[in-house]
Amino acid sequence: MSALRGRCRDPSDASDAGMVTVEIALGVVAVMVVIGFVLAVIGAGQTRASLCQAVREGAREASIGQGDPVAVATRSFGHSLDVSVNRSDRWVDVSATAPLSSMLGWSGGQASCSAGTLIEQAVP
Repeated sequence: MSALRGRCRDPSDASDAGMVTVEIALGVVAVMVVIGFVLAVIGAGQTRASLCQAVREGAREASIGQGDPVAVATRSFGHSLDVSVNRSDRWVDVSATAPLSSMLGWSGGQASCSAGTLIEQAVP
């Protein structure tokens, strides 16, 4: 009988009161941190994809030779970015960097992308 008494809890024993609440609170915080990290990674991926598309459009413009590749890349990206254009012989290389941003408005780090193409007037 004493073995059963040791195993059964007395409802008036309040030493574990609130433990479930603490565990749920810690679990919610952990889940929110993971969600924030995932959103930051998605935002960085979107920034990089948009930047690479803008760089490709700038490289295409530089290849044709009809306009300003820096203006085309900046307009295509829609935010501030640093663009550099290097021409050598038959090639043109366009590189750009932009600050990373996430869906939550956080920013930090840099995204970079570069694209190279032949100058169309140099192609026989």
